[in-house]
Amino acid sequence: MTTQRGVLLLAGVLGIVALSGCGATGSPDADPTQVPPQVPTASPTAADPAREEAAQRADRWLSTAAVPPGAVQVKGPTTSFNSSQGWVCEPTITKQRFWTVEGMSFTDVANWMMANPTPGLISNRTGPLDPDSPADEVNIGNVPHRGALEGVVFTVAKVSDGTVAIHAEIGAAATDAVCPTPPGGGSWGEPGMG
Repeated sequence: MTTQRGVLLLAGVLGIVALSGCGATGSPDADPTQVPPQVPTASPTAADPAREEAAQRADRWLSTAAVPPGAVQVKGPTTSFNSSQGWVCEPTITKQRFWTVEGMSFTDVANWMMANPTPGLISNRTGPLDPDSPADEVNIGNVPHRGALEGVVFTVAKVSDGTVAIHAEIGAAATDAVCPTPPGGGSWGEPGMG
């Protein structure tokens, strides 16, 4: 019986503490139906010049992405791509787009893209790809300058129906982006280079 009384006593004390508003903010006689005033915070849509500029660059790179003549933009992937780009700097504005190409071989598409980077960017992949290469997918990075951690990564892949698929991953780092040091030191590879 003593244990049961102890439990009842403890429950009663906890109930009184809960009803007394222990730890609550505001005055003891405040109207409980009123929501306490909130501290003003920045609007999620507030202008951020660094991110806006990065978004504009990402849009420009996306709209001018260099793909071979005859490439047709599609809504989503037409094949499984075996790689994807991780952007290490934060914040980075990201976008993507897909195309298919008919009438050109995988090697021809890859070599065309290595030789024709997106305007304002440079290709970090040298070619040409050997027509006898057993590869069925290749990454081609387009960066604003050597050592950049932003730009466009094109993944070019063979599709079983004989077409070639292209996936563009765009990443534009804000001017105030933080780029962490790789684990163990060293440096990050440029986009598309691992």
